[in-house]
Amino acid sequence: MTVWNSVEFDGHEQVCHFAEEASGLRAIAAIHSTALGPAAGGTRFKAYPSEQAALDDALRLSRAMSYKSALAGLPVGGGKAVKVGDPAFRRGRARLRSLCELAFWSRTCGPFPGHAGLNG
Repeated sequence: MTVWNSVEFDGHEQVCHFAEEASGLRAIAAIHSTALGPAAGGTRFKAYPSEQAALDDALRLSRAMSYKSALAGLPVGGGKAVKVGDPAFRRGRARLRSLCELAFWSRTCGPFPGHAGLNG
């Protein structure tokens, strides 16, 4: 799995892979653009057939968020996170907490210039 070989890569500013062993969280966050403001997007829970499919979806969705926000005249860019693996992940309290911590970490510690959060 590589970002550089993905047909969906379009000059994305940042792509991060996250893994949290205690909860089993595996996620990919993609920031397409912060040219118009902080990245806005959400998190998709889906059973992907492969990690490459999850990466491609994160890249595609974050790019779409950039375009939709720009067309709507919003002062935000595009970002998206995808949960890799079982979509039932969100049902567990500890696992959901891990996802929230991922979003918090990305806002406060990660080098996401102008990023408003994965669930913004």
